[in-house]
Parts: sequence; C-alpha cells; structure tokens
Amino acid sequence: MMITGGALIFPGGLALISFGLLVRGFSGFGCFTECDGSDAPSGDGGGGVGLIAVGGLSIATGIGLIALGAHRNSQWRSWKKQQTAAPTVTRTALGTWSVGVALRF
Repeated sequence: MMITGGALIFPGGLALISFGLLVRGFSGFGCFTECDGSDAPSGDGGGGVGLIAVGGLSIATGIGLIALGAHRNSQWRSWKKQQTAAPTVTRTALGTWSVGVALRF
C-alpha cells in the first residue's frame, strides 16, 4: 500500500498537476510575437483543469494509501513481536530441505 501510494503521489499526481499547469499556462497564448487580436485563441483558457483535478485526486488517494499502509505495517510489526515460535523451511547448501521451528526470545 505504501509503494502504491508513493507511486500515485510522485510520478502520477505531480506529473499530472505539472502538465496541467503547463497546458493551462499556454492555453491562453495564441501568438508569441506581436498580436493584433485576429489570431488570438477563442477559448477561455480552461485547458488543463481536468489534468489538475485528476492529479489532485491522485495525490489525495496516495496520501491516504501511505497513511493506511503505515498503520497496517505498525500493527503487523507489533503482531510479529508477539509470535515466539514460527515454522521454517529452508534449503541447505547441498540442495536438501530442512524443516524446523524458529524460536525468538
């Protein structure tokens, strides 16, 4: 959960918001030299709003997943400390299997 939350925040949400702001910033400019008004864009400059909204939702979801994952991880660690005996299965250097019980003190 924490890895998914981080992926939603950093590459997902920030990239969408950055690109949305870039589109929003350039959507109102129709010419880069002198304009007489005839070649100006007819839109209201609303491009990129959807990208910004989806990026914001992605960041909010990522923050929630990171918080939930951290909470579950702390619960799992406290449960793991309580377990004193656990079954183990390992491979030896010769390729055979070794079955046993791991004790924690």
